[in-house]
Amino acid sequence: MPVFKNDEPGGRRLILLLLVTAALVCLSGFFVYRVFSLKTSVELYVFDTCGGCNVQNPCKPCKVFLDLINKYKRALAEAGLLEKTDFRPYNIYMDNDAAAYRKNISAVGLEEIPSLPAAVIGGRLISGETALDENLIPAVKARRRFMPLLKQFLGFSSNGKGKIGVYDEKTVVYFSIPYCEDCKKTGAFLKNLPGLRVIQIDSSDAEGRTLYEKYCEAYGVPVDDYVAPRLFVQKSSFTGYLETVKSLGDILEGNSRTLKIDP
Repeated sequence: MPVFKNDEPGGRRLILLLLVTAALVCLSGFFVYRVFSLKTSVELYVFDTCGGCNVQNPCKPCKVFLDLINKYKRALAEAGLLEKTDFRPYNIYMDNDAAAYRKNISAVGLEEIPSLPAAVIGGRLISGETALDENLIPAVKARRRFMPLLKQFLGFSSNGKGKIGVYDEKTVVYFSIPYCEDCKKTGAFLKNLPGLRVIQIDSSDAEGRTLYEKYCEAYGVPVDDYVAPRLFVQKSSFTGYLETVKSLGDILEGNSRTLKIDP
């Protein structure tokens, strides 16, 4: 096996190759370190009317608000995620927090959140305490994977635009299954309503079930099973043909917008 001296061309090329390789390894390691050192934004929104102020200024924070902060901080800490998140709680009963709430949700394409408490995690909306209890940690873990962190590092999709927003016109998102008689009656009823856009989704296949779960998560509806028909309209969600006939007219008189969630 030939041995090259440092002053021979082959030896110099080998040393240069080793130096370049070492530099690339160091740069790659530093890049990966920087990517994984990014923090994941967790915005917690709570509406808690004052639980009783004391004589201090500013007033004592409300108990429900504090309890939820401690609850989710503890959950993040137990999962080893607290130091990896930028956890920002807001009580939107307070004027300053309400202004921040409107600004922040507007940045991810929303006008309002269907139910509180809720969290926005990298553009993903989780609404309702039950949904938060079940999905907060999985949602943060999903954002801690390499590709989402890389996109965040590069400045892409960090605000979640294109994943969630609102429909401009009056819209019903309607989940059905082909063999459901109630679904057929509900579909016929919806078609006869003037000025209403109907987005019908088959929840019997894998893609439809995934979107169904996303809507339940955003509207704070427990996903115990795949109930059909289920409607999401403006800030409300309900099931069944009779409930649709009974409730839909009053709901559509409001000015809220239905959430638009991409598959």
